[in-house]
Amino acid sequence: MLPILEKTTILKQNVSTAVLSGNPKALSLPFIANAEQNYLEEKLLKGTDWTIYKQPQVYFFHKPKEDKTHGIQNEAARQAGSKCYDVLKNEKVTSLQIIGNVSGKLTLSFLEGLLLSAYSFLKYKKEKDGFMPAKIFVTDENVSQEQLDELRNLTLAV
Repeated sequence: MLPILEKTTILKQNVSTAVLSGNPKALSLPFIANAEQNYLEEKLLKGTDWTIYKQPQVYFFHKPKEDKTHGIQNEAARQAGSKCYDVLKNEKVTSLQIIGNVSGKLTLSFLEGLLLSAYSFLKYKKEKDGFMPAKIFVTDENVSQEQLDELRNLTLAV
């Protein structure tokens, strides 16, 4: 079962969040304290992914690779989406908001990686473990509801 994908312009409170940003210093998130913000900037300058656990919410951060080739950036975003799915599955997160401060294609690639990671063939299994959040909210001015619907339909076809 795939989640409901909904475009939104308002950040949801008390919802686990995935943030995609090319500039960690430009992040101003109300749910991250200043000390955590500084620590996060330091970690994202060294690597591309970082997760903060503030139970019951999970905050996943991804900084796109600084590569001129869009295919490599898109694949890295898909892999980050897959990592985010693993975190969500371990923590049994029921809803997620994705904040995209990058190009819309990277946000869609991240979401595609997350959705495709959830796929498993369960028809003949006795124990079915098909975890997926019920709702995913996308806050990115470069992504339309039509693109989200198209991605959902594409994922359903797999």
